Amino acid sequence: MARFFISYRKRDTGADADLIAKSLSDSEHVVFLDRQGISPGEDYVDRIRGSLSQSHVVLALIGKQWAVDAEGRRRLYEDSDWVRREIAIALERERRVVPVLFDGLRAVPAELPNDIAPLARLQGYPIDRDYFARDSKDLITRIEKELLPGPPPRTERRSAIAAALAPQLRLIWILLFAVTMLAVVARAFFPVLPQTLWVFPCALTIAVFVSWLACLSVALELPGVRAAG
Repeated sequence: MARFFISYRKRDTGADADLIAKSLSDSEHVVFLDRQGISPGEDYVDRIRGSLSQSHVVLALIGKQWAVDAEGRRRLYEDSDWVRREIAIALERERRVVPVLFDGLRAVPAELPNDIAPLARLQGYPIDRDYFARDSKDLITRIEKELLPGPPPRTERRSAIAAALAPQLRLIWILLFAVTMLAVVARAFFPVLPQTLWVFPCALTIAVFVSWLACLSVALELPGVRAAG
């Protein structure tokens, strides 16, 4: 589970923001969307800043009216514009910001206010509204693979366990071998001792030695790992 903050302009990508928020929620992620995440009477400035600080990923939804609206108003260049301020805060706090592009855009507009200028260098992800479900699912999957890596493959886990056990097994069979040799020597000096005194430690030595060899074989399957022993 990851925390997502969706930054958008209502007249530009408002409907898209709702759909992406639903897709993220369906995937059991925590999503902040202003009109859903801010309660009536709550200090929205503190709420937005707090949510940005807690987020792992900020999705910046960008369409044709993101920088300049239909009336020609350059809202993004106004200091009071909250879309701009959200992105500026996210960049300042080193959140992962992903530009999500709509309306056929292939890149973030190059000319941006100084406080969000780094956004133009970030790799964007275009979404075609005709294939919204497919594209949004692919975007979420790609982010999940990077932020939430799954458990290592079964073979890799087995090799890691074997690599950890090999040194201990090596020590055990060396000790058992020494005990076996002592039993053989003791029998030679003290004939009254049972003739089978050495059999049990010898059998254990062989069993542990074989297990050690098996661990070494499995451990060497792990790339970049050299088993001790």
